[in-house]
Amino acid sequence: MAVTNGATSDRKASAAERRLDKLEQVFRREGFRHLNVSDMAAKLQCSKRSLYELAASKQALIELVLKRRFAKIRQAGWDAAALHSSPIARTWAFLEVGTNALVEMGDRLLMDIEKDPAASQIFSEHQRRRADGIRAMIEEGVREGYFTGYHPHLVAEVIMISFRRMRDPTFLQEVGISLADAWDELTRLIQNGLFPRTEADIAKRD
Repeated sequence: MAVTNGATSDRKASAAERRLDKLEQVFRREGFRHLNVSDMAAKLQCSKRSLYELAASKQALIELVLKRRFAKIRQAGWDAAALHSSPIARTWAFLEVGTNALVEMGDRLLMDIEKDPAASQIFSEHQRRRADGIRAMIEEGVREGYFTGYHPHLVAEVIMISFRRMRDPTFLQEVGISLADAWDELTRLIQNGLFPRTEADIAKRD
């Protein structure tokens, strides 16, 4: 009986994960502010009850999907960094994952996140954790002689301040750029400023 109960629990967990994956895809395509739980259930071709089994309200569903998505992005960044031996390559890979993830999320979802206080806070916490990761990699690079002349905490703070500014829709409209493109440019600015230019140092990158 224990095995049967365990198998049933596994199936329920797998079904829940699939629903969350599909709901994330819906959010990425069209955002979430205009959707109610009935809309979500219709798009997933499931019952409202099955969604309420995941979270108690629309807001709770939104927050669950976003926390899950951002956790995956952070883990993907660490996984990508772990494939490389030098702090330069690890930092580069970590930054690239974040840039690609923003592009994949799409402007509709990113705009809805900014208009929802709880979702925006989740996004801010995600970026803070990412900045902490970058700071740790820079600290390692400084200790090993790959990065010189930079204060890791200052670099991380500049990233966070820049990102807060880039998340202002008025600012993005003024400069005529999307959040994903703005983050891509900031990433390249960081890379070009941090990473060495001599042939000997560039050879350390991998």
